[in-house]
Amino acid sequence: MHEATCSDCGKKCEVPFKPTGDKPVYCSQCFTSHGGGQKSNRFERGDRERPRFEDRRMFDATCDKCGKRFELPFKPTGGKPVYCNECFGKGGDSSNNNKVINQYKEQFDMLNVKLDRIIKILTPVVPVKEERKAVVIKKEKAKNFKKVLSKKSVDKKKVKK
Repeated sequence: MHEATCSDCGKKCEVPFKPTGDKPVYCSQCFTSHGGGQKSNRFERGDRERPRFEDRRMFDATCDKCGKRFELPFKPTGGKPVYCNECFGKGGDSSNNNKVINQYKEQFDMLNVKLDRIIKILTPVVPVKEERKAVVIKKEKAKNFKKVLSKKSVDKKKVKK
C-alpha cells in the first residue's frame, strides 16, 4: 500500500498503487462519489454463471448436404461445409470420410513397413543353436587334433632314442 492525498477532500489515504501525479487520487469516500467503487469482481456482481446456450447469438446457415435452413451458434466462414443436426449425425459427406480414412490407412501401412526395417536393422543377430553346436564341435576337433599332434611328437622322441 502507498500513501496518497485525496485530490478532492485533501485527506491522507492509502492506495494499492503508487500514485504518479498525472491522474487524480481519491480516498474511499470521494472515490464512491465520483462513480468509482462499483463492484469490479464478477463474483461480487453476481455474474457467477456462464452465458447460457439459449442466450447466445445464433447465425443462419444452409446445410451443404440437404439444403435445409438452420441456425448455428457461430458464424460460418464459408471455408468449410456446415451441416444440419440430421446430416451432421450421419457424418456429413461419407465419400470424403472414406477418402480420408484410406489416406490414413496408407500412411500407417508405410510407417509400419519403415518401422519393421528399422527394428530389423537394430535387432542383434543371435546365432541359431545348430550354429553354436558347430562351433563347439570345431573347438573339440581342434583340441583332439592338438592331442594327436602331441602324441605323435612324443612317439617320435621315443623312436629317436
